[in-house]
Amino acid sequence: MIRCMSRNKSFLFGALGFLAFLVVAAAIAAGPGKPAARPRDDNWPRKIRLGEAILLIAAPEADSLDGTKLKAHGGLQLKRSEDDAEASPGRVWYEADVTVDRDQRVVHVRSVEAVRVELDGVPATRQQRIATRLGQAMTHFQLRLPLDDVLAAIQIGNGRGNESPKLKTDPPRIVF
Repeated sequence: MIRCMSRNKSFLFGALGFLAFLVVAAAIAAGPGKPAARPRDDNWPRKIRLGEAILLIAAPEADSLDGTKLKAHGGLQLKRSEDDAEASPGRVWYEADVTVDRDQRVVHVRSVEAVRVELDGVPATRQQRIATRLGQAMTHFQLRLPLDDVLAAIQIGNGRGNESPKLKTDPPRIVF
């Protein structure tokens, strides 16, 4: 009986090994898949010089895409100088004119306007000047965003404002 069980185990391990070999062989035979033609722009944060100051811009996150109008927001930091260790954090909201190439799954950003800039400890007039300069710089970058990433960010962003589900937390009633 014991000898029979050891034969079953060795048969089982042999079968599993052969199955694993077949899976690996099939994966190798299939060859490498075609990489998706999605542009990845990992050069974030971007730097913009504003005289002595430097503006660090985080990658924008899409809020909505309506035809050729893209609305997005992102983070930014204002450093007083290159050597400044402390930066003023802030947020920026964008509106951009885009073209969408659905075949290549790419969103081409044509022109950008920084609608609103909020920077801690920076006067409102300077924030407006920064917004103007930021819009020009973002237009100059000629961004290409993956359409799938834009749509996913919009979908995630739409779920932010929803209420949490109403879950009952009452303890169970015990009946004897």
